[in-house]
Amino acid sequence: MKSKRYSTEQIIGIMKEAEAGMPVKELCRKYGISDVLVMRTTSFNTKLIWILQSNA
Repeated sequence: MKSKRYSTEQIIGIMKEAEAGMPVKELCRKYGISDVLVMRTTSFNTKLIWILQSNA
């Protein structure tokens, strides 16, 4: 099985940079990831936060 390229802490750091307003294209260039991955992960995190807040 192929190992993960980024640790959980690194992924969280990337997402925080995206939330802080860093353009997606810059993030992709900086970390060598696809823009689809950034957008999908950001969308998933937004939905997860919304669900957790509505259940509280």
